[in-house]
Amino acid sequence: MRANEEKLVEENIKLPGFVLKKYFPTRMNDEDLYQIGCIGLMTAARKFDASLGYTFSTFAAKVIRYTIIRAIRDECAEKRLINKLAYSLDEIIFSTGEGDVNLTRQVADLETRSPEDEVLRNISLNKIMEAIDGLPLQQQSCFRGYYLEDINQVQLAKMLGIKQVTVSREIKRATKIIKGKIA
Repeated sequence: MRANEEKLVEENIKLPGFVLKKYFPTRMNDEDLYQIGCIGLMTAARKFDASLGYTFSTFAAKVIRYTIIRAIRDECAEKRLINKLAYSLDEIIFSTGEGDVNLTRQVADLETRSPEDEVLRNISLNKIMEAIDGLPLQQQSCFRGYYLEDINQVQLAKMLGIKQVTVSREIKRATKIIKGKIA
C-alpha cells in the first residue's frame, strides 16, 4: 500500500462500522462482515481518484457496501449449493439386501471401510460413471450439467437449445436408466 492509501484508510477506519450500522443493522455484531468492510475500505483507497470531484468517504462507503453485499450474496449462494448437493447425494443409487445405498452413505462410511470395501466402492462408482457415459448424448449432457456441474435447468436448456421441461424429463429418464444399470 502506498503512503497516501494508508493515510486514507487510517483516517476512515470507522467507516466500515458506520456502513454496517446504517445498511445492515441486524448484522452489526458480525466480525466477518466488519473485516470484509475493511477490505472494501482498502479497495476504495486503492481505486480512489480525487480528480473526479467527490470525497473519499462517499466513494468508500459505496465500495464498502458493495463489498459486504457481494459477500452476503456469495455466502447465500454457497449455502444453496450445499443444500442442493446434499439433496442430490441422498437420492438412492441402488438397493441391496442390506438396505438402500446412496452417495451420502458411501461417503460417510469411508472412514470405517476395509480395503475390500474400498474396492467395492470404486466398482460401484465406476458402474455409475459407465452408466452415465452410456446415456444418449442429450440425457448425458443434462445429467452431467445438472448434477455434476451444478447448472440449473433453465441455463442447461439455453445451452442445449431445448426447453426447460425437456431438460427436466431428460434428467428424470437418465436417473431411471442409471439406477436400472447399477441395480
